[in-house]
Amino acid sequence: MIAYPDTNSLLVKGTAEQVRFIENLARALDVAKRHVELSLWIIDLQKDDLDQLASTGAAASPWATSSA
Repeated sequence: MIAYPDTNSLLVKGTAEQVRFIENLARALDVAKRHVELSLWIIDLQKDDLDQLASTGAAASPWATSSA
């Protein structure tokens, strides 16, 4: 058996029973990986903006909205 990771494939040589065994094993092992989704916010603030945010109390909640 020769594995080709670049193409996610195998070259198998053997008896019909051996090839069937490898096919079944490959099906059992070839499970799609779970993907993780990340969300990132980058917010550029000046110190004055940050001070104003802190003085309004909005800094206590990341979901607070400004009424201004």
